[in-house]
Amino acid sequence: IPYYTDSFTVPCPAIRFREVDEALGKLREKEKGDWKLLSLEDKKTLYRASFNSTLEEVRAPSGDWKRCIGDNAILMALMFLGVSVIGFADPQYEPKTVTNEWVDAQTEYLIKRRVQPVDGIASWYDYENNKFKPTWSIFTTKETSKSVKTLSEKE
Repeated sequence: IPYYTDSFTVPCPAIRFREVDEALGKLREKEKGDWKLLSLEDKKTLYRASFNSTLEEVRAPSGDWKRCIGDNAILMALMFLGVSVIGFADPQYEPKTVTNEWVDAQTEYLIKRRVQPVDGIASWYDYENNKFKPTWSIFTTKETSKSVKTLSEKE
């Protein structure tokens, strides 16, 4: 089924844009003759009867990016509002994953599993002496290194 579309990939659609009416029919008859006899207005009318837009009009920016930016701004504002409400509702809330107990348990788990033995936490642990290598102090603060015990001390 032929259909009309304005596109760079199909610059000449299979059908014309407008249906032929009485006035356009007269122009179509004049079109078959000498084009020098047609006025500029007649040529424009014939063009617009065949095509909805010029290729420059098709290429022109649509302005859809403004709507996308606006939608994203509204979404971010709503998310910020939601996080703020949650923060004001329980200001003392602290996730359990940031407590010292959790960090110690996670560290112990990673060492026992020998996770990332090349450049991760397992590479910083001396499994023969059951303690962290001296390079571990480079990556930790004083408080963290005090809270981390060796595996032999925990057993």
